[in-house]
Amino acid sequence: MTDPSRDEVERGSTALFPFVQAWHLSLNPEGLDLMVWAVLRAVRSSGSFDEVLEDSRTLIAEHAESHARLLAAMTKHVAEFEAMARQLVVEGASPDAIAISLLASRVTPLAVLDQLREAAGLQLSEAKEVVLRNLPPEEPATSKQLLEYAVSRMEEEAASQREDPS
Repeated sequence: MTDPSRDEVERGSTALFPFVQAWHLSLNPEGLDLMVWAVLRAVRSSGSFDEVLEDSRTLIAEHAESHARLLAAMTKHVAEFEAMARQLVVEGASPDAIAISLLASRVTPLAVLDQLREAAGLQLSEAKEVVLRNLPPEEPATSKQLLEYAVSRMEEEAASQREDPS
């Protein structure tokens, strides 16, 4: 049995996406792709129904294990860059130096913005300007767009909380 190709999985996910939306299923794209991959693999299988079920359960367990490893690595990375930001503040580094150090460590622009607000005590608009000023030229344009969008959402949320503090 051959595994489904990336194109087959994408086509299957595309076909299922309207169902996910219509039925309000709580699936991220990765989960949807995994389900499609399992279905395509099962269709190609000559195994019994029990074997197909076991194969899917094994796939779910492997995915959960992989997700747990990724989450642990991300949690460790977040703790490291938060500690780095706090240390830079203690050392008296400027907001620009903090942003440059974090961006050089491959911290996302939005996470840098958060650290400038939390560790360095900058206001949202100040933190945004520092991050935008220090984004490396090779940073994808989408990073800047996502940062701008996130900041606008934060500003809207703050404004609505000022209007309705309950």
